[in-house]
Amino acid sequence: MRALIFRFYRAVYLVVYFSARLQQLENNGAKAPVFVVSANLLGLARWLRFLGFSTEIRTDPGKITVFLREHPEAIFLSAGKKQFEHVDTSQSYLLHSNFIEDQLQELNSAFEIFRRMNLLSRCSLCNVPIEPVSKADIKQQVPERVWQSFDQFWRCSRCRRIYWEGGHIERLKEKLRRLGVPVG
Repeated sequence: MRALIFRFYRAVYLVVYFSARLQQLENNGAKAPVFVVSANLLGLARWLRFLGFSTEIRTDPGKITVFLREHPEAIFLSAGKKQFEHVDTSQSYLLHSNFIEDQLQELNSAFEIFRRMNLLSRCSLCNVPIEPVSKADIKQQVPERVWQSFDQFWRCSRCRRIYWEGGHIERLKEKLRRLGVPVG
């Protein structure tokens, strides 16, 4: 029972603390939090990138600490308590669920990520913002049926991956709708 009460008060504290911290960052011009995730949250990292959040993946605790020191606006996310031995707890958030949908809801409660999202604005592989590209420029880089079916395309400037709003994006939006996120 004590553990449950402790988790409740810690959750309330973190929501209040991070809400105030995010408000301070927004007042200083930051639009959205930057996340750093441990290796056990690769799926969540990809989803956060789909939602438009800069999300770094770090496996070495030393590199996590250095990154957090260099980026005071960054928030470290982990699903394992052991990872927290090496990082400043004021810049970290422990996720309690192992399921991505629940993790997203948890992050929304703490950081209002659904209000701050910029859907499909980052490369899910490189974490670099994607840029619009003309249909004529990518004709040789996508399958013919894709080129015929879609008019808007985006490209990652780092890995050159091409993005378009195909069926996979509609499935992603449907999953967000099931989570209660208003998406077009």
